[in-house]
Amino acid sequence: LPEQRQRPRAADLAIPEAFGEEPFPQLRLEHSIAGIEHAKREANKLCEQERVKECVEWLSKALWLVDSKRVADVPSHEHSKLLSKRALQHINLQRWAEAEADSTRAFVLDATSGRALHRRAFARFGLDKLEAAREDAERAERLLREFHDDVIEADAAAQLRKEIAKAIASQGAAVAEEPYPEIKIDHTKAGLVEAKRKAVELYKTEVPEHLEESLKWFTKCLWLAEAGKVRGVPSGYLPVMHLNRACAFSKLQRWDEVERECGRALELGPSSEARVKLGHLLSKAHLKLGKPLAARDDAPEPPCEDFGGRLRRGHDGAEAKEDAKPVDVDIAKSTALASRALPQERVQPTAPAEPQR
Repeated sequence: LPEQRQRPRAADLAIPEAFGEEPFPQLRLEHSIAGIEHAKREANKLCEQERVKECVEWLSKALWLVDSKRVADVPSHEHSKLLSKRALQHINLQRWAEAEADSTRAFVLDATSGRALHRRAFARFGLDKLEAAREDAERAERLLREFHDDVIEADAAAQLRKEIAKAIASQGAAVAEEPYPEIKIDHTKAGLVEAKRKAVELYKTEVPEHLEESLKWFTKCLWLAEAGKVRGVPSGYLPVMHLNRACAFSKLQRWDEVERECGRALELGPSSEARVKLGHLLSKAHLKLGKPLAARDDAPEPPCEDFGGRLRRGHDGAEAKEDAKPVDVDIAKSTALASRALPQERVQPTAPAEPQR
C-alpha cells in the first residue's frame, strides 16, 4: 500500500458483525457520532481499570454502529482508530488472530497508521509469523516517526523489531515457518522459475496491490531456497532474489526496505552485473533517506586508469557528486540473471503503548 490514506475496498471491510444482530444489547448507545464518542469514553475508563473484556465490548458496540451504517459519514481515520484500539485490547487478552484482523482492517482504512502496523506486528509475533511481523515493525517505526512524530511508540516498535529479529536468529539462517502458505510452489528448480515469472508479471503492472503480491512470491522463493527445500540452487540465485525484492520495495517507495534488501544481497556476493544494479538502487535509497554521503559512495561509476595504472573514480580523480542521480532498476532485466543462474529442469506435468485518548 502507498504511504497515504486511500479509499478502502468493500471486500476488505466486510465483517460478519456488520450484518448480524446487534451485539451486547445491554449496552445502550445513541445511533450518532455522540453515541460513538460515549462508547470510546467508556472503553477508556474500563481500560484504565484493566477491565479489558468490558472495554472490548464497548469498542465492538461502537464499531457495529459504524460497520452496519447505523451511523453514517464516520471518517475513515476515525474508523481506523476504533479498530486499532480494539486490536490493542485483543493483544492484552492474547487474542492474536483477532488482533491481527482488527489491525489489518485499521491499516486498510488509514495507510499512514503506524499504530495499526505496530499492533499487527505484535499480533503476528504472537502467531509466530516472524518474517511478516518484522516487516510490519520496521514499517511501523518509520510511519510513527514520519507521520505522527510519536517517538515513544516508534522506539517501542524498534524494540519489538529487535525482539523479532532475535527470535528469527534463534531459528537459524532460514525462518522455520513457511511464509504465505496460501502460495503453492513446486519444490523444484522449475517451480522456482515459474514462481519468479509470476512475481515479475505482478511487478510489471506497477499496481500497489500487485507489487505487494509480487513481494510475497519473491519471499516464498527465497524461503524455499534458504530452507533447503529445493536442492541444487546456485549461490547466485539468492542475491538476485533479494535484488528483486529491493526493486519491488523501490516502486512502493519503501526505502528502508530497499536499503535492507540491497545490504543482504551484497553480503551474499552477487555477480558484477547484479552489483551494479544494487549500487544504483542503494544509492537512490540513501538519497531518499537523507544520506547523501552514503549515496555518493554507493553510486557505481565506470573506473578509469590514472597514469600509474591504478583505478580511480571519475575522470578528474574526484569523488562522485552527492546529488548524482541513480537510475531505476528494471526488474525484468535483473530477473534474467536468475534465469541464467537457475536453469529449468524437466519435470513431469509483548503489548504496545496505550492509544492516545
